[in-house]
Amino acid sequence: MNLKGLRSTKLAYNKNLTTREDVPPKSLHTLLKKGCMEGFKRLACRNIYMITPVIKHLKAVIPRRDRGIQKELDAPIESEHDIFYTFTCRRNGDQKGITLVELLIALTIFSVVMAGAYSLYTNQVTHSTREYKLAEHEMEFGIAKNILERDIMLAGYGIADNYGSLPYDPLPITASDASSQTTFDSISLRGTAVGIFSRTSQGWSYITDNGPPVTFQTWSDSRENITAGDKVIYMHPATRELLTDGATAIFTFPASPSGTEKGTLVYGIHSDSAAFPYITAEYVIGGTPPPVCASGAKNLLRAESRNNDPPLPGNREPILNCVLDFQVAFGLDSGFEEDGLIDLWDNGGTQAAAYDSRTLKKRLKQVRIYVLVQAGNREPHYTYSNPDNPANPNTVRVGESALGTGRDVILTPEQRRYRWKVVAVNVTPRNLR
Repeated sequence: MNLKGLRSTKLAYNKNLTTREDVPPKSLHTLLKKGCMEGFKRLACRNIYMITPVIKHLKAVIPRRDRGIQKELDAPIESEHDIFYTFTCRRNGDQKGITLVELLIALTIFSVVMAGAYSLYTNQVTHSTREYKLAEHEMEFGIAKNILERDIMLAGYGIADNYGSLPYDPLPITASDASSQTTFDSISLRGTAVGIFSRTSQGWSYITDNGPPVTFQTWSDSRENITAGDKVIYMHPATRELLTDGATAIFTFPASPSGTEKGTLVYGIHSDSAAFPYITAEYVIGGTPPPVCASGAKNLLRAESRNNDPPLPGNREPILNCVLDFQVAFGLDSGFEEDGLIDLWDNGGTQAAAYDSRTLKKRLKQVRIYVLVQAGNREPHYTYSNPDNPANPNTVRVGESALGTGRDVILTPEQRRYRWKVVAVNVTPRNLR
């Protein structure tokens, strides 16, 4: 190796940050082993940051801390053994960073704090989501309950006592009783005003002058008025007999049948067409529920028709999801004295089915419906326990034991991962007299 012509180099000593020293290769092992430069025991370097070979001679600057001066030493390079290495290390007293242990401690503390914060965040999100779903189910059931209550109250409105020779003899309210634990009760309601898909079904009037021309009463609330072109029926005010022209019972307003008189009642059916002189609304359990519903839960379906009784299955639309059971009971005045008081609760309307329309109107005093509905989504760490039945926490009474209405539903272990709520709808029909 030709080292002639190489010049010496002086290395400066930075007392604040680092010390750069040049040590022959023979000293490298000692330096690495002791963690500091050979010959400078007071300079306890712990961290070596850089090792750089220097293929030239240098003039080493050797600090003399005891006298506060520097001493320069010259060492001519004569062979390849005189190749030096430059080491950069920090002095103990001048360290400005952190050690690996300190970094690990800081990371550990930070991780613990972040884990706690994340746990609080996830708990808050879970709680908020649960409360949102509960509120959502409450709103859904509130809407379904309002529609159901409205239909029950209006059942019998516009239903005639006598349909003459026409093939109609509708009962205002009928129900079917569940035949097993895997089936459900249902209820059907009939009247001219139970429809919610046409404004005309909410209208009514009466003849003020039999004419000619025939004139009709109008109302300040336009929602109750019947307009030209609406499909209507006419009923005698005293006998409540449906007025017809032969086999025709439905007329296009203001056309009217023969035999009308002042005071003849007029009930709207629909704005387009109608095959029946009344509307039927049916409530059944079925359909495919959303994926968030528990196993075994169904939808509460509502069907409405002015052309078929009962409505066709294709007309059914869900109004409430995640329903596990649906029970119907009629409060009847079944005594001979007919005092207007309920003395029998008829589950599923089995006894009321034997009444004719006029008898049913006199004896039916109240309708109660019980719905077992899911509240919120599945909760893996939750187990439903019926607070009203501690001995059988997995059993829910969909009804009232004191009245003998409804039945018991036994929840499966998977169904108990959901919250359940029994809601009762109690309605006194207004149009059954």
